[in-house]
Amino acid sequence: MDILNKSKNFYRCVGTVYELGLKREDCEVKLYADGKPTGEKVKAECIKGKFGVRTDGGIVTFMIYFASKGLDGKESRQWKMATDMLELNPEVNGGGGAPSVVVVEGRLENNMFMSRDGKEVKEAPQFRVNKVSTTAYKEGMEYGITVNMSGCMTKNVPETKMVDGEAEETGRGVMTVYMANGKGEVFPVTVIVPADLVDDVNDAVEAGCTIDATLDVDTITFGGVAKKHGIGHAGKIDTSNVSTRTEFVLAGMDIVDEPDELYIEGEDGKQTPVKTLWMDSSVVKKAIKMYQVKKDEFAKNGGNKTTKSNSTINLKDRKAEYKTKRVGKKATNDFDDFEDDENPWSDDEAGLEDEF
Repeated sequence: MDILNKSKNFYRCVGTVYELGLKREDCEVKLYADGKPTGEKVKAECIKGKFGVRTDGGIVTFMIYFASKGLDGKESRQWKMATDMLELNPEVNGGGGAPSVVVVEGRLENNMFMSRDGKEVKEAPQFRVNKVSTTAYKEGMEYGITVNMSGCMTKNVPETKMVDGEAEETGRGVMTVYMANGKGEVFPVTVIVPADLVDDVNDAVEAGCTIDATLDVDTITFGGVAKKHGIGHAGKIDTSNVSTRTEFVLAGMDIVDEPDELYIEGEDGKQTPVKTLWMDSSVVKKAIKMYQVKKDEFAKNGGNKTTKSNSTINLKDRKAEYKTKRVGKKATNDFDDFEDDENPWSDDEAGLEDEF
């Protein structure tokens, strides 16, 4: 039986509240029982929006959605925390005085979206929020955001940048690491390797290995160059485009070895998988193929995740469609080949995510 072990996935952010854009409104919550939808809904309240936290590495934006009812219809244990967030004092448009210092915790998730021209699927990890606290901050804690993660490293190449139309190496490295959630799905995270760690990393990793890593997060701002004129000067207001990107920079890592035994047999004769962060690269290859199918479907639906056809076409049909697309030319990915086995995870193994 193929097993895709769930990755380590946790972040902690410490900083001051920069901006608060939350609203409270009525909503409905779909109910689940034994990991499956019941078809019933319950009326509730929700708090949603976004807020920014200023750290030493820049301003990090978090998307927020908390409902007053859980998936079982009972009062959510996180609702009080969510309502307390409305009382935070931000740096921008706050009530005066020092902005609130918070500790934010959660996990990484993948965010797919269409490019501005609607022709390409873009993706980037986003920070799913589990906890926001003002009391968790202790005097002397450094401001910043750090991720503890594990995953299958599929690519390790030098970082380059374009200079006068030519690619030049920066001295840093770039790793592609696939993380696995609890539903038999993977998503990529781009990890920047600092120049002083490149040699050690190159000596330690090979495609398909599992790493257990600590990443620091930096927010990079680019653009914002005022327009220059041959006559006169720039206007009073900066009208240039300013963009930001998030970099996950390697702080440290270890290689996770394959365990001696993948299963433990109990007294009843049943085999239980060994708890490990190690990921079988052959299983990851299959999961990457299904991930590509998901991206293709997302693009086909124009970025609409809730399109009806998304739920009516079964996984086997989607995979068959994907295979016909690559006749004559294999789809680009980080591994050279895939097996043609069916999806290794049955529907009842793809459990519901924890309530957040």
